[in-house]
Amino acid sequence: MFFWQEATKEQCQTFYGYVKSYVENRALNWQTFLDHIYAETAGSTGTERPQATKSDRHSFSKGELSRIKVNLIWQWFERNEWGYAARIERAVDMPHPLLRTEVIPFRDMIRIEREKKRARRREANWERLIDNKGQFGAVDIIVSKPSSQPIPELAPPPEIPEFLKAETKKPKQSLTPEQIRGILDSVGDGEEQQSVAPPDRNPKSTVTPRRGDEFHFVFGESTSGPVMALQRVARRNWELLPVSGYDAYLDHSLPFSVLPHDEQGAPSPLVESQSVGMHNFVFVFAPLEVLMNVIEETNSSGIVETSLLDRMASWMHEAPDQWRLLRLNVIFTL
Repeated sequence: MFFWQEATKEQCQTFYGYVKSYVENRALNWQTFLDHIYAETAGSTGTERPQATKSDRHSFSKGELSRIKVNLIWQWFERNEWGYAARIERAVDMPHPLLRTEVIPFRDMIRIEREKKRARRREANWERLIDNKGQFGAVDIIVSKPSSQPIPELAPPPEIPEFLKAETKKPKQSLTPEQIRGILDSVGDGEEQQSVAPPDRNPKSTVTPRRGDEFHFVFGESTSGPVMALQRVARRNWELLPVSGYDAYLDHSLPFSVLPHDEQGAPSPLVESQSVGMHNFVFVFAPLEVLMNVIEETNSSGIVETSLLDRMASWMHEAPDQWRLLRLNVIFTL
């Protein structure tokens, strides 16, 4: 977290460059915009509201604006434009492109910006992000109470008619170990060749719960921080998954090792009563405001729109050290 009260003149000028782009792209009036920011942010933080003056923009561009006002502007972006705020925070130690001294041809500037946008779109994709950055092996599933339903019996295979049995070819005679060794010795120089299987990019849990089993998730080591859980069944839509009572997020900083859990930290099991087959789970550890932005914009069905997840992925691309994704694949059976 960057403390704007301690910002240098150059860092404030960098911040101004981003705010200038934001205001001009939206055709806003500078003084009206700043007055709105001061009123909203000062009211929510309980600080005294400063007055927006005509000289604020000029002072801001020179890096001489009051640090109290600079901090209020920053807090507004952090609350209302968290993706934009993340870019600003990462750029405060380098000059903003608008403040560079070297001259870049306009055509080259347009090309560079287009290439950057294309790169951001490629990276800011939820599915690509979890494939490339999701971590397996840190969380697994535990069956806490097996289902009371009987295991369904499979029907016996149909009998083969007699006329087909007569035409069925006998399997070829198996080779003896001595014959196998002789064939291997006759190929090449006799050196032992081993083939190494490529690592599984989507490993599955060795636990295979049945439909109706009560289960919960256990983490390999105690963890903490705001977390949100998502579930996808049979490659369909991503859905929110309860992790604390009926809530799809956990916001306290106390360490925990199981989810979902109750107020005492004891497991609060879930039950899959409908679907069998592959279930994908993702646990998103990120700042609470990022998680709440997704949860609050998700409708009552719990299905999360792809655009919301892509928006979160865009923020993650801009702030790579503020989040982590834990993945788990589980096959549920009858």
